[in-house]
Amino acid sequence: MIVADACVTAKLFLNEPLSDVADKLVRRNSPVFMPEIALVEVSSAITRAYRNKIITKAEAEEKLEQWRRFAALDTVRLTPNADLLPDAEEFSLTFRYPVADCLYLAAAKKYDLRLITTDQPFIDAVKARFSNIHHLSSQAA
Repeated sequence: MIVADACVTAKLFLNEPLSDVADKLVRRNSPVFMPEIALVEVSSAITRAYRNKIITKAEAEEKLEQWRRFAALDTVRLTPNADLLPDAEEFSLTFRYPVADCLYLAAAKKYDLRLITTDQPFIDAVKARFSNIHHLSSQAA
């Protein structure tokens, strides 16, 4: 089990660097935990790929449907943002990082799980206090 942030999860639906690593990681570590904000953030990543002309509208619509189906599976555990918000706010103030990102950190703390991300500045900001945060590229084994 892991907490995967939206950048990692979006790689399951978009052909991006490390998409293969994200796919293997999620398959090996099911169920994957994430805050409810992931519903919006992964959808945003998919629609951004369309806006940036990386995928077609039809591909975006298909990938959004795939994401909604994936998020509804038993292999995904969504935690209400409200349950994580107090810790996320404290982390945001402590690390000077956005609350949205800190929701994933709060989920990792709540469930005592590894947090996997591609956000190296976030890792750098919190690693001294949260050693259980890892870059997706380090999970390529």
